[in-house]
Amino acid sequence: LAQAKKTIEHAHKINPKISFDILIHKVDGDQFFSDDNKTEIQRKLHSKLTEELHDKVDAQITFYCTSIYDHTIFEAFSKVVQKLIPQLPVLEQCMDHLITNSRMEKAYLFDVMSKVYIASDPQPVDLQSY
Repeated sequence: LAQAKKTIEHAHKINPKISFDILIHKVDGDQFFSDDNKTEIQRKLHSKLTEELHDKVDAQITFYCTSIYDHTIFEAFSKVVQKLIPQLPVLEQCMDHLITNSRMEKAYLFDVMSKVYIASDPQPVDLQSY
């Protein structure tokens, strides 16, 4: 947390509009037996970091719990990449038209090499179909 705080403060001085995505990795370990534990640890990290930065930095910080043993690492990177795509609403609209006109349940636009999805239709992400 100390290193994250220092990095966020420094980056925010350079660019006050910057947003941060923090990946809490290896959530498949012993201390993360359940989704409730994952959520609780994520909440604690988020509140501790925002509390320490409260007076100094007003930054957008997003946290993701990730593991290499399931889809979460790809889901997190997908969300990060999607923030960088200015045409995302148009892509999502096209995906929505695709599922509506072809009667599909869900649609994703993938980058096959990285396994990151660039866009999906506006329906919530279905972990089984992903």
